[in-house]
Amino acid sequence: MFQARRLSSAADLDAPFKVTASRACALVWTCARRGETVMKRVVVCLAMVWFAACEVPTPEGDPCGAHGELHGDHCHCDAGFTERDGVCVAAPAGDSGVQVDQCGEHGELHVDHCDCHDGYVEVNGVCVAQTVDAGGDRCAPNGHLHGDHCHCDTGFEETNGTCVAVDMCGPHGHSHGAHCDCDGGYEEVNGVCVVVAVDAGVDACGPNGHSHGNHCHCDSGFEELNGTCVAVTDAGVDPCAPNGELHGNHCHCDSGYVEMGLSCVPVMIASCGNGHRHGGTCVCYAGFVYSAVSDTCEAVVPPSSQPVIGFTIVALGEDMSSSGMKAVNDSRQVVGNKRPTGQAYLSAYTQSVTAMTASAITDVGILPNSSNNFSRPWDINASGVVVGESGNNNPVLPFIYDGALRQLALPTGSTSAVAHGINDAGKIVGIGNSRALVWTSSTATPTYLANLAGATVLTSRAWKVNEAGDIVGHARDAMSVQHAAWWKPDGSVVDLGTLNPSYAAEALDVNEAARIVGKSVVGVVPGSTSGTLQWQAFLFENGSMRGLGTLPSAPMALHSIANAINDDGWVVGQVEQVAGIAARAVLWRDGVIVDLNDYLPANSGWVLTSAVDVNSQGDIVGRGTLNGSARPFMLVRTN
Repeated sequence: MFQARRLSSAADLDAPFKVTASRACALVWTCARRGETVMKRVVVCLAMVWFAACEVPTPEGDPCGAHGELHGDHCHCDAGFTERDGVCVAAPAGDSGVQVDQCGEHGELHVDHCDCHDGYVEVNGVCVAQTVDAGGDRCAPNGHLHGDHCHCDTGFEETNGTCVAVDMCGPHGHSHGAHCDCDGGYEEVNGVCVVVAVDAGVDACGPNGHSHGNHCHCDSGFEELNGTCVAVTDAGVDPCAPNGELHGNHCHCDSGYVEMGLSCVPVMIASCGNGHRHGGTCVCYAGFVYSAVSDTCEAVVPPSSQPVIGFTIVALGEDMSSSGMKAVNDSRQVVGNKRPTGQAYLSAYTQSVTAMTASAITDVGILPNSSNNFSRPWDINASGVVVGESGNNNPVLPFIYDGALRQLALPTGSTSAVAHGINDAGKIVGIGNSRALVWTSSTATPTYLANLAGATVLTSRAWKVNEAGDIVGHARDAMSVQHAAWWKPDGSVVDLGTLNPSYAAEALDVNEAARIVGKSVVGVVPGSTSGTLQWQAFLFENGSMRGLGTLPSAPMALHSIANAINDDGWVVGQVEQVAGIAARAVLWRDGVIVDLNDYLPANSGWVLTSAVDVNSQGDIVGRGTLNGSARPFMLVRTN
């Protein structure tokens, strides 16, 4: 659990610190806990007493710090650094970071967790025989089994082989919406309940308010300015009133109200019709689309000339171990991951489909200087050129494969990077030093992409690039909230925002018309007592972002993600369900969402769980299960 820690002075800090603008004695450094994302630890001087607590970052940030990058549930650390409790820290003299393997004879230690052999799972740091049957999932209902460990929903963590709720507020309070309800004698500081300062007379907010975490709660008629409460200068008018109060540059709204444009408005300003509101945004149900004219969700009327589409499913990979899938080009060439028999780590492969038949796979290989026997592809262009990463520990090296495997140049001062996307002209995008990168060619040294205006936390990532040179991904805004980002060909960056201004968003793909898709947090899952966040797929077009909704046929499918978009505007992704119900691969077409499983013949043995890419012809690739075993697929469009 998170706990406040009393320090005698700044000298007690175990890492470099900096002084913030709003609190002369506030110091910041990084911390973490096992199995969770890295937190930002803030130390505040109250009444000459130093208190430390951990603050939860916005979702999808890179939590491993300045000296590494997140890969799945662990960190890839730079040279001279090692993962400790989920963050990359300097390795002590003589310490290579290699840990003693204590996973037993049925697995091997991988950084901070075990890679267990088939039929075994990690429990308390040791690989033991899996006890659930083939149809069970020990991680349910708040996560799903991924290999030998759990991928838990947001707000949950793996404990003793299953997903249990996490309360970010620590042992002295509990989550309530987006903030903490703290016990008596405790107050919220950066998302954690810590001891209230012992001397109430020393308060940086002054006589007209009181400290609340890292900001002020000011009395009526006063507002926070530079860390203290001052009189409201605009004729005493509070822009957030009468249903909230101004706090610095944002509103604290009463129950039933939400901030929109520095004003507190009812959560339900007006009916969306066939949808519901999150703040000022209509989230429409399947079969309906938002109309700016009526400010409601209107029924989608597909063009009468639009033909009915059909697909034939083709199994990809060579066996049940080849379960990964990343991308497809217009020639029906795909890239994915395989785990060869007897090999502990995954490696990249390419494959093609001709006349409804999958070819043999071609092994991409592994760079000789990368760590472990591991490689992962991320994208493939029209010429069949593949980019990705090689190694899953320090170093992680970006690669390009065009029949021969080569390393791409690293950013200046870094020993690791990842290549995520490539266009037909050979421009490559990715991440290094926790910042978005672009390689103008396979021989160029990468450069960093621009940050959002006013950003002080410079973490970002670039996922895809189109033929025009538009790049999409995510970056932090001036309030350190992760926003979807669009870097234009001229190098400028556009803040695409989020569906809910209090939470994170991420852009995952862009087509040639600069229509952008991704995912955004819309709020806390209804009824959640642990603050579990709810994700929704989005489409950005004509200057605005709108939610794409989820499947009406799956009422428990609260989450949706849009992974890719083609030039016809087809959007593919998945809906993710709670209570242990499996995910479903979906297609949004002209605003209508459909379950891709509906295109399968009866008794096919397939369950399609995720659609990851779609080419310009409408061929779709993704992941699913065939007769209960994981397998990648291609839906080849037939009409």
